Amino acid sequence: MNIFPKKLKPKRLSLVEMWELYNLLKDGVGENNNYLVDEVFEMLEKITNQKFILSLQLLYKDFSSINKTPVEVALMFVKGLKTNNFFQFVDFVKALNGRS
Repeated sequence: MNIFPKKLKPKRLSLVEMWELYNLLKDGVGENNNYLVDEVFEMLEKITNQKFILSLQLLYKDFSSINKTPVEVALMFVKGLKTNNFFQFVDFVKALNGRS
């Protein structure tokens, strides 16, 4: 069973959309986590539900949480961040600010 049908594939974000995603999630970004799951778990603890939903709407063209389990939604979030190399973008922004 594939929980990510082709129509739910995360879209590739433009630079403007990546910046928007970064601004939504930056309060949840931690320091020096070694694994994607650790980074995402820490982020989900720190951001609001509203920012989480807005992020998913940015990552997926026709996102609707209806008929999806919480696990499916969380996996969609992780896949969208990974597809767009979100944490590398965070490192890039930190480097620009001189905080690498």
